[in-house]
Amino acid sequence: MHRFPNITGQNLLSEKAWFPQRFNQRWTVVLVGFLMEHQHDIAQWIPRLEEWEERIPFFEYIEMPVMPRFDFTSRASIFLSMRWFIPEKRRRRRTYPIYTEMRDFLIATNTPSQVQARAMLVDSRGQILINAAGSPSENIIELFERRMGTETSEIWQRP
Repeated sequence: MHRFPNITGQNLLSEKAWFPQRFNQRWTVVLVGFLMEHQHDIAQWIPRLEEWEERIPFFEYIEMPVMPRFDFTSRASIFLSMRWFIPEKRRRRRTYPIYTEMRDFLIATNTPSQVQARAMLVDSRGQILINAAGSPSENIIELFERRMGTETSEIWQRP
C-alpha cells in the first residue's frame, strides 16, 4: 500500500491545503488528471461520487489536476483558466491544481504513467487503497464499494 505524497496546494477558491493531512474524511476519492483530455474520464466519475457523498457517511471526493512545476505566470494563467471553466463554487472548493515533480508523484502513488486519469480511494491516514485508471466501469465501481463496505458494512444495509 502506498501513502499519498506530502504536497501543498490551493483549491480554486484560493484555500490552502496540505496533503495528505487534508484527507479528513474516512474515505476520499481523489480524481487525478494529468492532461486536459482526462477531463472526460473524470466527468464520468462525478455522478457516482455525488451519489456516494449523499449515501456514505464520512465520504468526499476532490479533483486534482496534477501538472509539472511551472513558473508563477504560467500557474496564474492555468488557475484563472480553470476558474473560468469551473464557475460553480462547490466544484471550485473541491478542485486542487497541484504543481509537482511528476516522476516523484507517479512513484509515490504507484501510478505507472500519465496516460490515463486516475481515481484513488484514500483513507483518512493518506493510505491509497485503490488506484484505478480511466473512467468508471462496473467492476471498478464494485471494487470501490466493496472496499468501503468492508470496513463500514452498516452503510450498505440502509434502505
